[in-house]
Amino acid sequence: ATTFVLFIILSSIIYKYKTAIQSIVERKIKFTVLTKLMRKTASESTAAFITNLKDHYVESLTVDNGTENKEHQKISKELNTPVYFCHPYHSWEKGTNENTNGLVRRYLPRGSSLENITQDDLNDIAHELNNRPRKSLQYNTPNEMLELEYSKLPLSVKVALNG
Repeated sequence: ATTFVLFIILSSIIYKYKTAIQSIVERKIKFTVLTKLMRKTASESTAAFITNLKDHYVESLTVDNGTENKEHQKISKELNTPVYFCHPYHSWEKGTNENTNGLVRRYLPRGSSLENITQDDLNDIAHELNNRPRKSLQYNTPNEMLELEYSKLPLSVKVALNG
């Protein structure tokens, strides 16, 4: 199923033992996807990114300058979308993502170990974040805003013709 997503911001939340959480946040509607990375490597990050977004319409991507994003050309080719980079030390260029990472740290504070955290646990956190009313969305939730974006898509009907 293809979904409607406009502008994606990607960053990593680093934890003990070089484990990380990849956070993907849609800039406009604040819809969030979290993925556990066993190691913050370019190949693992790229694979997770492509897997999470391959069935979505993505207008553009903005990523950190970290080494985990050095395969940005592969991401751009696989998702057929341009990839942009934030300027170094300009965290305000990805404020939505920084805010979301702060919300994730309420569940998993700095210094936590991700050893016993499963992908299902991260899906539960993302579910809570996506169902949390946001002042910036006029107290709608990211899920409600995603449904609104779905409603703007043209209806696509496939009809089987008998020959």
